[in-house]
Amino acid sequence: MRKNTLLSVKTQYANLLVSGCKTVELRKKFPSDIEEGSKLFIYSSSPQQKVIGEVVVERVVELPINELWKTAGYQSLVPWADFCEYYQGKEKGVAIFVKNQKKYETPILLSDLNPSLKRPPQSYCYLPENTAVA
Repeated sequence: MRKNTLLSVKTQYANLLVSGCKTVELRKKFPSDIEEGSKLFIYSSSPQQKVIGEVVVERVVELPINELWKTAGYQSLVPWADFCEYYQGKEKGVAIFVKNQKKYETPILLSDLNPSLKRPPQSYCYLPENTAVA
């Protein structure tokens, strides 16, 4: 099922993601029901703290950590040392391959995306099906 999802991303990676430079977002876990074509709204965490753009899910893969690096490390733009620290003690990780990146001219507040959002999700949250940015 295609689902609109709000994804919290560190500012340095969020900007690279919506600009199209970064084509893979790495996660320790991610819901398995997010299908190809689903839209991810990118929330840039502190200091920006706004929704800065959106991407479309191309595919999501869960792999053993060593395979994850070989498959998606380069496209994630995450340094090897940071990758190792992030996945320390984990056996598997998730790569979210994205396409159709769109950076908003003017970043928007969470409440402008969805009035019921009072704070950003720690990792992700689902949004109503009709969520759109004008």
